Amino acid sequence: MNYFTVTHSPDRLEIELAPAPSGPDSLVSVAAFDGNVALLYGYLLYRRRAAARLDTASTRQDDAELALASYQESGVAGLERLEGDFALVVWDADEQRIIGIRDPMGGYPLFYRHDGDTIAFGTSLRRLHQSAAQGLDMDYVARFLAMPAQLQELNDVACVRPGIRRILPGTVVVAAARRHDAVLTRRYWNWQERMTDFGTDDVDELGDAYRSILSDAVRQRVRGRTLSHLSGGTDSSAVSLLARDAARDAPRAEPLHTVSLIYQQLPVLRRETAYIDEVLRTMPDVTAHRLPADGLLDFDAFTDPPDYEEPYAGLWRVQLDRASVDLADRLGAKTLLTGIGSDEVHDIQPYHIADLLRRGRAVQSVREAQTWAEDLACNWWEIFVPFGITPLTHTGTRTRRGPSTSSIALRDQADHSVPRWFDQDFVSAYDIADRIADAARSRFRRGLAAGLATTLAAIEWRAGDTLRWAVAAPVGLCLGHPFLDPRVLAAGLGIRARLRPQPGTRKPVLATALNGLLPAALLERRRKGHFNEVYYLGLARNTTLLQRMINNAPDATWQVFDRQAIIDSLTEAQVGGGSVRQLARLSYSLSLVSWLSSDRAATSAARRSPAASARPSPSPQGRPTDLAESLRRGGYVILTP
Repeated sequence: MNYFTVTHSPDRLEIELAPAPSGPDSLVSVAAFDGNVALLYGYLLYRRRAAARLDTASTRQDDAELALASYQESGVAGLERLEGDFALVVWDADEQRIIGIRDPMGGYPLFYRHDGDTIAFGTSLRRLHQSAAQGLDMDYVARFLAMPAQLQELNDVACVRPGIRRILPGTVVVAAARRHDAVLTRRYWNWQERMTDFGTDDVDELGDAYRSILSDAVRQRVRGRTLSHLSGGTDSSAVSLLARDAARDAPRAEPLHTVSLIYQQLPVLRRETAYIDEVLRTMPDVTAHRLPADGLLDFDAFTDPPDYEEPYAGLWRVQLDRASVDLADRLGAKTLLTGIGSDEVHDIQPYHIADLLRRGRAVQSVREAQTWAEDLACNWWEIFVPFGITPLTHTGTRTRRGPSTSSIALRDQADHSVPRWFDQDFVSAYDIADRIADAARSRFRRGLAAGLATTLAAIEWRAGDTLRWAVAAPVGLCLGHPFLDPRVLAAGLGIRARLRPQPGTRKPVLATALNGLLPAALLERRRKGHFNEVYYLGLARNTTLLQRMINNAPDATWQVFDRQAIIDSLTEAQVGGGSVRQLARLSYSLSLVSWLSSDRAATSAARRSPAASARPSPSPQGRPTDLAESLRRGGYVILTP
C-alpha cells in the first residue's frame, strides 16, 4: 500500500513514507526546500502551464517539487491552481503549519486527525486510526447505507473511524501547528462557478471546442506504456482513438495497448465484440489484447477483496476491473485509461419537462413526454413521472417507514424504500427513512434547471476513486479518466446548460466532436449492452460464499442488519427476485458486511503481530537539506524544532 503521514506534536515533526519512491513515474513524490516539505500522492497534469507561472520552473523536476515551488511562490493559492489527480500535504516550517489539499475529483484520499496538541495528515486511514479512537462511526454507516447512488466516497468529512476527518475533493485544510484549535477548511472548487460557456448553441461549434479539450486531457494522461480499456462503446472508443494519436506523437513513442473483455456465452454482451472489432479496424497500429470474460462475474471479488480502508459500495463489480489492472501490471504499463465519466455530462435526459411544469406550461410538458415516449417505445407516463413530477417533488413517492418495511418484497423495493433486512432498532435510532429521503432530494437543487442540477449531482457523486487507490496504486499503476478531467467536465457543464434535450439523439455534442474519428456504426448506436447477466450469474455462483460470510460476520454487523432477513433476501435475489436497480441496497449491504469481516481480520492480524504495524526505523535527524533524500529512501524522518 502506498501512503504517507505527516504528524506534528509539541516536540517533533514526524514524516512517514512507504514504499520508497521508485523513480520519476512513482505515485508518491517528495520535495524539501528551506525546511519546507511537500508529499504528493498521485500526479500533476498540465505541468508546463503550472511551471510557466514560476520564476524557477526549470529546476523543478518531479510533481512534489513543482507543488512545493508553487506554494513557496504563491502560498495556498498556488496549490489551488494545480491540476491533476492528487492528494498533497505541505509542511511550512516558517509558518509552522500543515496544509492538505485534494484535486476537485478526489483522485487520491487524504485524511487528518486532531488529538489535543497532536495533529496528523495522511493518505492512509488505517495509519491514522492506529493512534485514534477505536470502533466505528455508526452515523457514517447509516449515511453509507442511505446513499442515493453507488458512491466512491461519501460527500462528508466524517469517516468510518471516529475522530478522523476526510478532506473532501476540491478542498484545502490549513492547520496551525502552534494553535491546534486553528484548523481552517475551505472549499476552493465550485462547479457552478467553473462552467465553461462557449457563447454558442451551435452543436458543430460546441463539438469542435469539446474535442480539443478532451484530446488535451487524453494527451496529458498518456504516461509511459499505456493501456486503454476498449469496450465497444462510444466513450471508451473515443479515449482509445485519441490515446492512439497521443502515444504516437509522444517524445518516446510507444504503440498504444488496448484491452477488451470478450464474451462468447452471454447473449447481450456477446454483441459488443462486433463494435470492438469495428474500432480496432481503424487502429491497425495498436496492440490489442482480448480477455475472455465469461468467467469474470460480479461478486467474485468477495472471495478475495482488495485492501480498501473504508466500505466500498462497488465491491460486487471489482473483479471485472481487476482483470484489466492485472493485464496492465503484466505488460509493465504505467497508465490504464478508461471512458468513465462521459455519461454524467453527455447522456442528456428530458428533465426539461420538469422545467416546463415549473413554469406552468403543463400542456407542453405532456406533449414533450409523449414525443419522447414515442421515440423510446414506452408509455408517456413512464417519461412524465421521473423527468417531470419527481424533480419537482424531490422524493417522488413517500418513504416507507417503520415496521411496514418488513413486508416489502425485493420486487417492490424502490429507491426510497427502507430495506427489510435493516435492523429496525438501527432504522429508528439513525432515522434511516429520513436519510434516504434527504439523499434523494440532494439530486435536485432549487433555483437550477432540473437537467443541470442532476448533472452537477452526478459529477459530485462521481468524486473519489476506490479502484484507483485500492486496486491500481498497489501495483504502481495510474488509472486515468479523461472524461473526469475538471477542464472536460467544466466544458460539459457549459454545454449541458445551453442545449435542450432532443429525442432520437444520443450524446449529440460528443457524437459531433468524434465525427470522422469513430466508425459510423458506433455513432449510430442508440443503446449499449448491459451487464445484468454478469450480475445475476455472479450472484448465483457466489450465494454460498455470501451466506457463509454473513453467518461468520462480526457482532457489529448485527447492530445494522437482521441476519435472517438478509439471508432470505439474498436467496430471493439469486433467483431474479428483483431488478439490478432494486437490488442496489442489497449489494451495498453485502459490501459493508465484507468490509466489517475484512476489518476484523486485519485488526486481529495486527494484534497477533505487532511488528507488522510498526514503523520502520527512523532516519537520523539530519540537516533539512538531507530530508528529501532520506524520505526517498523510505522509512520516516523526525525533525525537532
